[in-house]
Amino acid sequence: MTRTTTLPLAVGLKAAAEMAGVSADTIRRAIHSEEPPYLKAKKIGGRISIAVKDLQAWHDSLPDA
Repeated sequence: MTRTTTLPLAVGLKAAAEMAGVSADTIRRAIHSEEPPYLKAKKIGGRISIAVKDLQAWHDSLPDA
């Protein structure tokens, strides 16, 4: 039997921070930033939802070290 692992479509604030290797505050600032790079997010009820593809795009847009 083969198991398939699928990535979630979207994650919450804490999971996004863990995936990107940054703090939840950094993710919050990126979501509410008025200057690029922006991080797109949705509000579902009282929770923030970040599409994994948008998290990847935000991370890719950051300057290289």
